[in-house]
Amino acid sequence: MLKRTREIFFKAVGESAAVAQDIAGLGRLYGKLISHQSDRSMPLTNFSNNIGEGRKMAKEYKGVILLNAAILRSTKGRQLVGTKTKFRRDHKKDDWLLLVELLLEWEAYLCEPRMLKRHVKRLEKKHRFIMYIMKKVANRTTGMGLKIMKYHVVLHMADDILNFGVPLEFDTGANESHHKALKVAAKMNQRNASTFTQQVAEKMFEFYLLELGLQEVQHDNPIWDYYERNIHHTYSDIEESSQDSDSDLSSESSDLSSESSNRQARVPTVPVKVPTASAKYPRNR
Repeated sequence: MLKRTREIFFKAVGESAAVAQDIAGLGRLYGKLISHQSDRSMPLTNFSNNIGEGRKMAKEYKGVILLNAAILRSTKGRQLVGTKTKFRRDHKKDDWLLLVELLLEWEAYLCEPRMLKRHVKRLEKKHRFIMYIMKKVANRTTGMGLKIMKYHVVLHMADDILNFGVPLEFDTGANESHHKALKVAAKMNQRNASTFTQQVAEKMFEFYLLELGLQEVQHDNPIWDYYERNIHHTYSDIEESSQDSDSDLSSESSDLSSESSNRQARVPTVPVKVPTASAKYPRNR
């Protein structure tokens, strides 16, 4: 919902318009000012790129919507937005301000670690109101519009909270952060449907092996017990032990060779009679 709101807002402003760049610059200024406070519960607002473009993580869109609210609340922001046709009237700006503030309050409530049951039961009607405001103010016209799963699933959130607990109990954000390495591995294979899964798994295995090797080479932190010695041995100790083992092997091989020669000397010789030409074995003529 937050991502779609940002997309629709900047599409209404005009993604390639000069006003969009001014609004993005104003948002960057507000983001730096908001980040100069000690409240750790505030979302990230100091972005390196434009707030109206580029891909961001799911938790970062809360900061983008907060900057949109600051822009729509400020005098300079309302002046810049008012140059566009869809925001020329004041009630249009107020509608967008209502939407972004409502989304921020909704997101903050869903992140609560504790919810009362009577509040959750009233949440179903509140969700219908949020969907109504979203459709009236920021109706999406590209693609499938608002006929998407993330918009429809809002209707079932109240029942899910009653059945499974607060949303923090089944939040998948922490697990999705592990997909970054998988996405990199997915871009480094042949993208053949029949071998895609196997190649991604092999590439991930190579990543893990390289990480283990770098830990040993760069940080002198081997995880294997080489030659059944202490793992905290340095490479010089390992090299010396390898030289000692080579000398031991050479001495053992020399002992084995001398022992085999002695055994050959102790083996008794058995005379073998070679048949000669006789009447019994006539020569071929």
